[in-house]
Amino acid sequence: MDIERFRRFTDDLTERVAADDRATGLVLLGSTADGERSPDEWSDHDLWVIATPGHGEELRSTRTWLPDADQIVVEYRESEHGRSVIYADGHLCEHAVFELDELRVASANVYRVALD
Repeated sequence: MDIERFRRFTDDLTERVAADDRATGLVLLGSTADGERSPDEWSDHDLWVIATPGHGEELRSTRTWLPDADQIVVEYRESEHGRSVIYADGHLCEHAVFELDELRVASANVYRVALD
């Protein structure tokens, strides 16, 4: 994915999460944070969505907040909080959804808070 398309995906994702009442935050991780590590043509999207209380599992189980959800061809659960999706063009999006009290199990080295 070229860098402009990557950034448009990130912008669309941020707008979708901001518009969803079930979410209160978005944290971009690794190269998705687009800071210390810039994305390149091989970068995937890594992120955490912070859910409003009682909506964590609901957000983990739905695709509606993901950009181009109709283009997802593979989806799998990696952990209690994390899922990955692969789009028809091969793009990978690895994401986890946490309610605030679940964040104690999460850690990250490179991140940017996109929505708080």
